[in-house]
Amino acid sequence: MNRACAAVLPLFLFACGDKDSDSGAVAVDASFEGIKADVLVPSCGFSSCHGAGAGGLTLDSDTTVEDLVGVDSVGKPGDTLVIAGDSAGSYLIQKMRDESGIEGTVMPQGGMLDEDIIARVELWIDDGANP
Repeated sequence: MNRACAAVLPLFLFACGDKDSDSGAVAVDASFEGIKADVLVPSCGFSSCHGAGAGGLTLDSDTTVEDLVGVDSVGKPGDTLVIAGDSAGSYLIQKMRDESGIEGTVMPQGGMLDEDIIARVELWIDDGANP
């Protein structure tokens, strides 16, 4: 099974959308606005962290795709926060997964996000990280 399929599979179990009346599957909002509202702002954008611009990254209701996609990481120069179409190469995912080679600690600081939530962000990135 390829990485994209592996990332999508748990999303059908993630109850964060409307039920598709034809298939019974849960529709997952993997748009940027959905990711921002459901993942980035509530998990990372509080005032003591990226809501206040920690590490040179601000994540709040005013954050745009352009603030993340193709932008160099301040915390680890040379790495790109989000590489459209490449979640594995995106530093944002590496931080969320606590992969070796990251600077600092796993994000968010309280510990890793649920796999389904990370997979949802990966899906957005792998699908082109569109607005």
